[in-house]
Amino acid sequence: MWWIFLISSAFALQCPEFMCTSAEVPLGPGQCVYYNNSQYSLSPCEDQRISYCDSQTHPENVSCTIPPQAPTINIAYPGEPCVFDLNCVQSICLKGICKGLPINSACTQDAQCDVGLFCFSSKCAPQIAIGQPGCTKDSQCVNNAGCNVDTGTCVAYLSFPPGTILSSCTNNYNPLCSSQACATVQGKSYCQAQVKSLSSLPAYCTDSSNCPAYFDIAIGAQVNTQCVCGLNGFGDSFCSLAPGDEPFANSTLWLSKWYASQSIKMCHTSMRTGNLCMKTYWDYNSYIAFQYYATYSQNYPLYQFNDQCVRNIYTSAFWELEEEYMNSIQPADNDDNSAVIAAIGGFLSLIAF
Repeated sequence: MWWIFLISSAFALQCPEFMCTSAEVPLGPGQCVYYNNSQYSLSPCEDQRISYCDSQTHPENVSCTIPPQAPTINIAYPGEPCVFDLNCVQSICLKGICKGLPINSACTQDAQCDVGLFCFSSKCAPQIAIGQPGCTKDSQCVNNAGCNVDTGTCVAYLSFPPGTILSSCTNNYNPLCSSQACATVQGKSYCQAQVKSLSSLPAYCTDSSNCPAYFDIAIGAQVNTQCVCGLNGFGDSFCSLAPGDEPFANSTLWLSKWYASQSIKMCHTSMRTGNLCMKTYWDYNSYIAFQYYATYSQNYPLYQFNDQCVRNIYTSAFWELEEEYMNSIQPADNDDNSAVIAAIGGFLSLIAF
């Protein structure tokens, strides 16, 4: 997951238009995307046999094809559900769960070692606890901690307060910061506070100078978010979210709950925030809430003013996720085991031959 923030950037965006096709557009038989002069004319696939529109791989003229099969090989890490050995990455399938190598086993990579372990000096070793030294990267730390490379110490995720000086701020994201966001000001990087966008959302823009957030006292600067082209019929672009805007702040809140849960301990170090492990062990409502807010906040400009054809061809996964989230917050009887059973059952049906 990543967040982009700009101290200063000004470039006028020229965005294409995405809309349902009209009778005047010369769509060929079975064609779902027609591109001409910065306009994408869309026609959802109606034949169930060729119901897939591969708009991501072929961004211009696209025809309907047979839906691709879900992969089955090397899709699950130790701790994640499986049916056959070939489902598992560098491990075996034992009683429906991928099983890695035990402590002190010879290894060449983390994926070979079981849950709670990582590969260190060619042997599977226990992950390093919070506050303990000896790390050079996050995967060496327990699942709710990352490596502070300045000190070589494992530090709890989201524990650095606003204004903390950082050695790295990649794409304005640092998982140790309490807001997840960081910024570089006059050559120094800092954790950001959860400041909100100045404009009401969604905020139209032509460049990132139109996207200021509130002044961040912790870093002594006002940071702009990025102006991003949307997927709409007007070629409009929108400001991405600041760390205090509701979807972004909610994604951070739900991520903090995942880090504090016992469920995260069931995941392999490489999959500490992986969808499959999270879905398998976390309670269903929490998993859906996190996925919804994380997806929404990361790609916020893309979902503004989608027409039905855009929703069908480009952004269907998000709108299905939103519907699932809305259904999950309705009052209902909960079975404590239903989330794990549903996740494993869905996985088994996906990969069964």
